[in-house]
Amino acid sequence: MPIEIQGMAPLLQVFDMSASLRFYRDILGFELAGSSAASEPFDWVMLRRDGVTIMLNTAYETDSRPPAPDPARMAGHQDTALYFGCEDLDGAFAQLRACGVEAEPPVVQAYGMKQVYLKDPDGYVICFQWPAMDAKLQQFAERYTAAWCAHDPAGVAAHFASDGWLRVNGGDRAVGRLAIAEVARGFMTEFPDLRVLFDGLATRGDRTEYRWTLTGTHSGSRNRVRISGRELWKLDAGGLIEESEGSFDAADYQRQIGM
Repeated sequence: MPIEIQGMAPLLQVFDMSASLRFYRDILGFELAGSSAASEPFDWVMLRRDGVTIMLNTAYETDSRPPAPDPARMAGHQDTALYFGCEDLDGAFAQLRACGVEAEPPVVQAYGMKQVYLKDPDGYVICFQWPAMDAKLQQFAERYTAAWCAHDPAGVAAHFASDGWLRVNGGDRAVGRLAIAEVARGFMTEFPDLRVLFDGLATRGDRTEYRWTLTGTHSGSRNRVRISGRELWKLDAGGLIEESEGSFDAADYQRQIGM
């Protein structure tokens, strides 16, 4: 019969226990549930909140701790990540920033999770996440991506309102579905094997940021290109794109195609 498991408690090696306690206890709201001593300084602690348990242990004994962390050791910490369920991600992001924590704005990933990423004082990855509420918007972005990958200019344009517009890197607006289809056709001609990857969605005020990565072989130089960018969408009441401000690194693009 399977082993009965009741809970899990990851153990993280930390350089400065005081700094880690300030982060996990004072900012993230964990409570001290166990420790190696009656009062600080601690070499080991157990922290709990909302059914989640984390243990922290100092990487060095107090009398042998170097003046600064070992960069080689710290580099490996980015391969360790803690994922916390959190429904109010916008509120969590605002609170983290108010506490001086460098956190990335909430993003809806291509796999349907809305996430906020940050790092703790030792470089361990922290992610607050929750399933994206707007499944329709997620599916819309997936269909839009599929139209690009299918080399279907009209299919791309069909995601825009009849009088919608697309502008790329501050250039002239392509207004209406026929003009937008021509812009799409231009990219598809330039890259006969074009593929577009859907990198996620993010909320930017009343706009939606669609993040993408384009890969393909340039028809002129025959160079392989991989470039990432975004479209900032304003959607109409029917869920179609009314305005799209597209942008990518034009200098890097020119460098990659060799022109």
